[in-house]
Amino acid sequence: MSESNPSDQPIPLIAGGLSETVRQLCTLSDAELGAHDIAEVNLAVACDLPYANDLDIPALRRKVDYWTDCVGQWTASALRNYAMRRRYSEFSDSQYRVAAMISVLQRDLGVHYNLAFSQGEYDATDSRNLFIHGMLSGYGGSCVTMPVLYAAVGRRLGYPIKLILTKEHMFCRWDDPSGEQFNIEGASKGFNWHPDEYYHNWPRPITAEDIQSGRYLHSLSPRRE
Repeated sequence: MSESNPSDQPIPLIAGGLSETVRQLCTLSDAELGAHDIAEVNLAVACDLPYANDLDIPALRRKVDYWTDCVGQWTASALRNYAMRRRYSEFSDSQYRVAAMISVLQRDLGVHYNLAFSQGEYDATDSRNLFIHGMLSGYGGSCVTMPVLYAAVGRRLGYPIKLILTKEHMFCRWDDPSGEQFNIEGASKGFNWHPDEYYHNWPRPITAEDIQSGRYLHSLSPRRE
């Protein structure tokens, strides 16, 4: 599996703050948006929000790069560990790689769900729950941010990872143009892979019309991301 390096061209942080940066990104085509690092885009649009006033985006991007190196090294070792590979014989090679990625990020690098965010009434006033600088600072993540981090790390490793929406939840999908496809649920501990039908009723029911509309359970384009 070859590595894929995101564009080295930084996201332009426009004078005038968040709204101008978002407006500038919205003028880009799908191809242009897709060429940018999803982690950097996520961080750029977080700037100026509460708890995101002093983000050092280059440093945070380097942290994602470092975490990717850790995942890549451990995965290479795990692939050579035939005893471990036999223990997870139900995994395809791709699922084994995803399981290794999530394991390293959670077990070794401290990525975890911020349980306080899911308790009580929904509160979106803290940007750390909604953008990946929360996880990169050790604060914790949510189902809105953990899939973005998995996509950012996975894409650096050449994995065809897409983001998927269902009602009040987001997750990832391994969406290989050559054919292999499986969902990636990593907001809880470890790696789970549920069929699309699982999300028809969890965490909120969705209708056939919802699915046919294209809003839910379809791999997101760079613009929708």
